[in-house]
Amino acid sequence: MRLKIGWNSVPFLLLAACNSNPGKSNKPDMLASNLDTTVNPADDFFEYANGGWIKKNPIPSDESGWGLFQVIPDETLNRLKDINDEAAKNTAAKGSAEQKISDFWKAAMDSVNIEEKGIKLLQPYLDKIAAINDVKNLQTTMAELSLSSLPPYSENTVAFSTQWLCPPIVIGVLFYSGSSKNRHNLNYFDE
Repeated sequence: MRLKIGWNSVPFLLLAACNSNPGKSNKPDMLASNLDTTVNPADDFFEYANGGWIKKNPIPSDESGWGLFQVIPDETLNRLKDINDEAAKNTAAKGSAEQKISDFWKAAMDSVNIEEKGIKLLQPYLDKIAAINDVKNLQTTMAELSLSSLPPYSENTVAFSTQWLCPPIVIGVLFYSGSSKNRHNLNYFDE
């Protein structure tokens, strides 16, 4: 029997691989530290397993739920912001990753320039959408707009789409091939 791992498992496998150091970690085990050991697991396993987390992490008033799937993206975005802010403060060598990050971040934070340009850069796309007048034109426009939002891909790159990495695609059909030794393709449909 072959074990099949879906592409949506890739981020979790990568996350697990980040903590593969066999040495002792200074961080406490997050799962163990959030157990509610005052509850007998035989009486209420949910409360035993989740009670500590629930007590330490009340649902914020602006959220309908709260858990690791909200905490991890928030923490990731905060770390990325810190990296960008630090890069923007420093002078880096021309062409270096730090310089590129700095330039990108400064451009994104330049609200005066963004406001001056307004929707000029988006206008060709808005015009294309406004010109849709039949089903054929709708299909063509959707295909063109979807293709313009695809992430870069090469044969040796494992690519996956998440809400944080890629712009939204109205209807997407992506085909990913495995490694050069793999003769199978992964068809990915998104709506």
